[in-house]
Amino acid sequence: MRKFWLGLAVALTMTVANGAHAAKLGYGNILGDWCGDVTDYKFTRTSLTVTFHNDKSVRVWKIKDYEFSDTWINVNWSFGGNTVFGEFSDDGTRMAQQANTGGDNGPRRPFRRCD
Repeated sequence: MRKFWLGLAVALTMTVANGAHAAKLGYGNILGDWCGDVTDYKFTRTSLTVTFHNDKSVRVWKIKDYEFSDTWINVNWSFGGNTVFGEFSDDGTRMAQQANTGGDNGPRRPFRRCD
């Protein structure tokens, strides 16, 4: 009987842990300020502002919409194309722009939440 209860406890723990991990990402995971090695990003629901470190120039891209999954966020641009962001840390402080995802053929770019 002890094995039954232990097995049930392990199964419930794994179910709860897997359910938490499989939660769909949302706006709260990407909106706000992100700092990178070459650029800083500021996401709103309708635009991405990119600030380049080398010359402090700023560019703004309009966002058509977002698509969310449990592991990635796809940003669709108003001018066409898309960029995928993934590798979101459990604590919400890190992510990476994914390389060669079909829309954006650039390199992988890691980001962290700005202080």
